[in-house]
Amino acid sequence: MMGFQLGHQRKLFRNRNLAQGFGLLLSLGIMMMLACGRPSGPASYFPETGKQALIQRSLDLKSNLNVLTVAVRPGYEDLSALAFFRMGRGAQIMSVYATNGEAMDSDVRSEYPQARAGILREEAFKAISTLDGEVRFLNMPDIAAARDEQRVREAWPSDSLQKKLSRIIAQFKPDIILCARDWRANGKSPMWNVMLDAVLKAVEGVKPRASLKTFLDAEYAKYWNVNRVLAETGKAGGFSIPVDEENPCWKKTYRDIGEEAGGAYASLAVQKALRNHMKPS
Repeated sequence: MMGFQLGHQRKLFRNRNLAQGFGLLLSLGIMMMLACGRPSGPASYFPETGKQALIQRSLDLKSNLNVLTVAVRPGYEDLSALAFFRMGRGAQIMSVYATNGEAMDSDVRSEYPQARAGILREEAFKAISTLDGEVRFLNMPDIAAARDEQRVREAWPSDSLQKKLSRIIAQFKPDIILCARDWRANGKSPMWNVMLDAVLKAVEGVKPRASLKTFLDAEYAKYWNVNRVLAETGKAGGFSIPVDEENPCWKKTYRDIGEEAGGAYASLAVQKALRNHMKPS
């Protein structure tokens, strides 16, 4: 299993009146579980009705977790990790892409860069929608041969990149940020290094001001903060996400669910198949 290196609550409101109708809701829930069967096919892991829907909604209500993943290009995000957090922990998930992937190699060789970017954006939406997540694009230019960080920083103005990241982080309020590896790079990746640096600076920028610590603990606790930034290294060891656990509802591992979601990237099918052979076990 690949490793993540460590880089760096909200509360649910309770309505006291809910207790009065708890018995009725429980009875209705049991009736729904008995009346509704498992949805046919893998079309949706988030059905509106049935046992799976009730289990997922219960999990969502118990969770206060938000997980954000940031990737250099569409198709580089760790869908298995997102499946684990969304379906195994009830987290809300969002995937952010620094570029639209217009410089990527595609299984369809005749595409123009603009057309390739459009296809990849659509495929990213489909993949993340399978896991009931949100998608954002930073629209930085995809650099075909970035050999040093200076070249990337010239193409990715730091003020623009950090501003976009800071806005997304402040709005989504992630507890965990996953920085997905650059699969196209063999080891060193200037684009990934610049992206990670921008993420860390954006996280630092949205931290509560030090002066707030002078308030009472109860007051200070209301201010949100990112708890972890995990950088995917592509190496064994580090912080491992248990994607080989089986989801008790669907009887599939989160790795398998992530690979199903990755099927949305039809234009990268051959590359993704080759990539799977590169993953350390």
